[in-house]
Amino acid sequence: MLITYSSANMFLSLHHLVLRILAVSLVNAVTNSTFAPVTVDLGYMVQSATTGVTSNGMSFLNFSNVRYAAAPTGHARFAPPSSPVPTPGIQNGQTAVICPQASAEWINVDAEFLSGLPLTGGPVPNYTEADIPPTDPRTSEDCLFLDVLVPTETFQKGAKAKAAVLVWIHGGGYLQGHKSEAGDGLGLVTTSKANGGPGIVYVAINYRLGLFGWLAGSSFAKQGGTSNAGLLDQRFALQWVKKYIGLFGGDPNRITVIGESAGAGAIMAHIVSNGGAPFDRGIPQSPYLVDIDAGMQEDIYQATLNSTGTKSLSTLRGVSSTALQKVNALIGGNSYPWGASVLGPVVDRVLISDKPRVLLSEGLYDTSISVMTGHTVADGLLFTNPFVATSNDYTNYLQALFPHIKNASLLYINNTLYPAIYDGSQGYTSQYGRTNATIGEYVILCNTVFLQHAFPGKSWGYNYVVPPGIHASDLSPTFFHDQTQQNVPVNATLATIMQTYFTNFAQTGNPNSARVPSWPLAKNGAVQNLGNDGVVPAGDTVPDARCKWLLKALSDG
Repeated sequence: MLITYSSANMFLSLHHLVLRILAVSLVNAVTNSTFAPVTVDLGYMVQSATTGVTSNGMSFLNFSNVRYAAAPTGHARFAPPSSPVPTPGIQNGQTAVICPQASAEWINVDAEFLSGLPLTGGPVPNYTEADIPPTDPRTSEDCLFLDVLVPTETFQKGAKAKAAVLVWIHGGGYLQGHKSEAGDGLGLVTTSKANGGPGIVYVAINYRLGLFGWLAGSSFAKQGGTSNAGLLDQRFALQWVKKYIGLFGGDPNRITVIGESAGAGAIMAHIVSNGGAPFDRGIPQSPYLVDIDAGMQEDIYQATLNSTGTKSLSTLRGVSSTALQKVNALIGGNSYPWGASVLGPVVDRVLISDKPRVLLSEGLYDTSISVMTGHTVADGLLFTNPFVATSNDYTNYLQALFPHIKNASLLYINNTLYPAIYDGSQGYTSQYGRTNATIGEYVILCNTVFLQHAFPGKSWGYNYVVPPGIHASDLSPTFFHDQTQQNVPVNATLATIMQTYFTNFAQTGNPNSARVPSWPLAKNGAVQNLGNDGVVPAGDTVPDARCKWLLKALSDG
């Protein structure tokens, strides 16, 4: 599909959406503090809820900031999550906590470019201490908390309600984000109740980010560090859900995970992980996943030691949180090459035995689950290097993006997969479009194809075509609750359809019902186009053959 850019103002209006990944407040509720607090006893602590009523009269309970793991600090820094210690008294969850954050400079520059603003960075990142924004006061290393949102009626029935569970894993490039940044899930819960029955129980989780969650490398492992700590946090949270969700009215045998971008990439990693997927169904939206090779892992670990003035993991664990957060911001800010993350899931031979794309192609994954996956029509734009202006620039960019690929494969990508032909026959009409196709298909779009092929007969795919279709723009309808609460306009009809698909899938394993247009299985490139003009089956715009060849080239490289 050809993409045109007729209005810079259109992107300007999305500037904050892009930078904050749709950080909107969607609650349209009236809280009531006149009643005695509703509590749940988790054994290790008692948690109270806030109560509310939606505009359509649904009463709900929000258990906010529930601790699911012990503080990952001190000797527990860079270690697997562990069970929380008992806490006396009633915890009200009114103090929100987010994990330490970072942001790649290139994503900020891309947001400026798409918004028509002057660019504050160049082709090679130069992120310094002066660029680090003020620390959000909610930030703490002790951040392993989750939220549970449930209809009051469902909660009152307890384990007998057996409501389906939908667990949100946020995105943010494995560097930033938190459980409530995209929304609070109230729209999804409300829509699920319209289906009849108990509706869903909605859960959203924090997990460690940046260096705190994704530090890896051979020296790191030899010194006792745990790679993929962020993935282990997610698995630990899902085990918590399995153990405790019955207390909230949820069914521990019907757990669906939904995540976007890095959250969706993490879902992809869980599907191929040793031990199997810790959920029954998955909804990865625009799964962002790149290959972080062993050399890059070691470089990042050594840079972390050097930047903190330490020589080993034991001393790194003793560095102050403030100092390590600064290093985290600098290393994350200087992520390179453009569009790729230097931190995220890695092949550690413990949890992840090989590249997830390879494991999917070889049939080495959990086949017991079903998936719904999709992408936006212009998903790659947020990852596209605007400084690639010539064919020589493009070749240099490929070499940076794929440093270990065989020369023959590099030439094939350059000359055959993405040739410098700008007549529209390749899906692009400029060098920028060529770069966009390359990075977009590598880090996101082909991942949706691989997932759909991996689950024949039990996968559904979508293409979100609402203009401008930029990465993460499908989160507004996903978390839509009330137009007055939105920072950007949302097609309420489309949002309700999408939420019905998602909650149908969580409740029954199939997105279809009499309340929404029929959605065919993802066979032979079939997807559901989700747009302002309607919701209709269509052919996917992602070139299947190109994805297959790209997989082979990157597997061999």
